[in-house]
Amino acid sequence: MNIRKSTLWRVPMYCIIAGKISFHLIIYLISKFAVIKTPNDTGTIEVTIDDTRVLLLYGIIFAVSILAGRFFFHTMTRKEIFFSATIIVAFYMIITIIQFIMGSITGSLAIIFMYLSEASEWSHFIWELLVKLGGTQLHWIGSFFQNLMPYLFVFFGKKE
Repeated sequence: MNIRKSTLWRVPMYCIIAGKISFHLIIYLISKFAVIKTPNDTGTIEVTIDDTRVLLLYGIIFAVSILAGRFFFHTMTRKEIFFSATIIVAFYMIITIIQFIMGSITGSLAIIFMYLSEASEWSHFIWELLVKLGGTQLHWIGSFFQNLMPYLFVFFGKKE
């Protein structure tokens, strides 16, 4: 059984495009549905973000991204999807490891990492969920599990 070379970049390209779309979509949706404006005692308006609504929005985007992936990967075998997903998972892991090693990143390097991490925005629900359930101590564990989400597309492939 051979892996078609033409399919190797399919999952990474899907994840990058879905991530870019999700990044801009989540900004729009949070501003419309998760921002709560309330007047306070001093006569000014206090702006807060409802974490539960944010989690729900990320969950919807994650579900739509996974289901949409079915239409892009149904012609590939599970083995092809696995190896294709491994490319983007490796990219995600390298970014996460560099961020972990460097600790707090500021300045232009932080902006570079922000743009690089847009590729995984479609799967950010997993990180949001784990941090909501376990607090910030699950930050890096959540990042690790979020990085593995492209492997879910393997279930949409043909057996052989």
